[in-house]
Amino acid sequence: ALILKLWVSTPIILEFHSDIYWNLYKRNVLFRYYFRFLIKNVSKVRALSDAQVQAMLLLNIPKEKITVVPNRVDLSLFAPKKINYKITKDITVVSVGRFVPQKGYDIAIKAIQQLEAQGMSIKLILIGGGQERKSLESLISRSKNIELINWIDQTSLVSIMRDADIYIQPSKQGLGEAMPRTLLEAMALGLPIIVSPIAGIPSVVEDLKTGLYVVEGDINNLMVQIRLLVENDGLREELGNNAYNKVSSDYTWDRCFDLYRSVLKEAMLT
Repeated sequence: ALILKLWVSTPIILEFHSDIYWNLYKRNVLFRYYFRFLIKNVSKVRALSDAQVQAMLLLNIPKEKITVVPNRVDLSLFAPKKINYKITKDITVVSVGRFVPQKGYDIAIKAIQQLEAQGMSIKLILIGGGQERKSLESLISRSKNIELINWIDQTSLVSIMRDADIYIQPSKQGLGEAMPRTLLEAMALGLPIIVSPIAGIPSVVEDLKTGLYVVEGDINNLMVQIRLLVENDGLREELGNNAYNKVSSDYTWDRCFDLYRSVLKEAMLT
């Protein structure tokens, strides 16, 4: 693509959605030189959030090259929104994402196991599949209330998510997390959510307004926040409604693509 740009002046927009690149930049001299070459020759660099912009500036990416275009969600696919927030059976907690260290699913599993040991009737569903499946299976051991599911069709995914009571995203810093699209999808379904406020997540989720924050890597704090939601129907409904209003206002498919189109037009003129 860079050769094409140099030959025929084709504009190029660079996207990197993971903080893995930041770590490579710090540790690998060859990558650092390659990265600088890329930045010099691309027209624009897409950031998913203002937090990512600040990280990019620390890598000496020129501010005029950076443009924010957030992730988006298709409200026609992740629908209808949840309307009943009463818990009438086992509490169901769900999270969607690849089974990789950055997602913090080991923390989620241990928190649910301890809540169950304390007498709570609760289950956890993790959907994604991936390299960490075997290690997660070893953590689950004989737990019958924790289910690991590989990627499934979208209809089934939406059904499981919408039937859940709580969505969690206990992500870990520095392992590749940026701004998970699955979080937007959970918000589009009106789920009350609990998140680690890392990377670009705080740009979407505001503590006590559109979700709850959990201290990164803290099993006990995750348990506290889950209990808070379990014991408060009104809070679950309030956070779920606020989350839906947030994504339906700021993160719709059309709105984000309009932003992208404006970036493309700007790149064509540079």
